[in-house]
Amino acid sequence: MNFKINNCYKKESFAYCLFCNNPLGSVFAQKQEYIVFTASQDFLLRIYVLNMDGSVHTYHEYINYRWTDMTVIDNEVYVAEAFMPGIYKVDIFAGDLTLVMHYFSLYYFYGLAWDGTYFYVKKWSMNRYDISGNSYGSASFAHSVYGATFKDGYYWMIGNENLVRCYDFSGWPNLVEVPGNQFFPPNADCRGLWCDREYFWTAESVENQLGKIYKFDQ
Repeated sequence: MNFKINNCYKKESFAYCLFCNNPLGSVFAQKQEYIVFTASQDFLLRIYVLNMDGSVHTYHEYINYRWTDMTVIDNEVYVAEAFMPGIYKVDIFAGDLTLVMHYFSLYYFYGLAWDGTYFYVKKWSMNRYDISGNSYGSASFAHSVYGATFKDGYYWMIGNENLVRCYDFSGWPNLVEVPGNQFFPPNADCRGLWCDREYFWTAESVENQLGKIYKFDQ
C-alpha cells in the first residue's frame, strides 16, 4: 500500500476534486486540481480549498452545519448534512449552497457516495436518491459509515472497525459484501473516503494537533 501525505488541521470529512478553469476566456481551459476538506468544532463548520502543495486557496464558514461526507459529480462538490439530514451542492469558490434534498424523518446522514446514477447515504439503513433528491428506496445495511465512495463498480466504506469494506450494490436492495477486497485504512482516525478513479483519499479527524490527508491504494 502506498501513501501520499499532506498535513492539515482537524477534519471531519474529505474529498479530492478536479476543476477546469478558463479565467481568460481562452478556448484552451487550464486544468487546476484542488484538495477539499471540512473541519468542524461545536456548531462552526469550515470548508477548505487547498492547492496541491497544501496551501490554502480559500475557505468558507457556516454556522449550525455539520457535514459528514462529500463526493464529486462533474467537478462539483456535494455534501451530506447531519443536523438537518440532507444533501447540498457546494460552490467551493463562492461558498453558496444549493439544497438537493432534506429528509427530516431521519436523524443524521452518514457517508455520501455517488455511483453515476444515485446518491447513497446511511442512517439505520442505506438510502438511495437521484440527483434531484427523489428517493429510490432503502436497503438493510448494518455497518456504521464514516466515509464512502464507488470504485470499479463497487461501494467502499470506512466504518468504526478501522477497516475499508467493499460491497456489490448491483443487486439492490440485496447488498453483498466482497470480503476479499477489504483492507486497512492508513489509521483508525480516518474519516471520509473518495476515489479519483485510481487512488483512494481520506483524512484524519483529530483534536488539537496536525492531522494528515492520505492518498493511497489498496
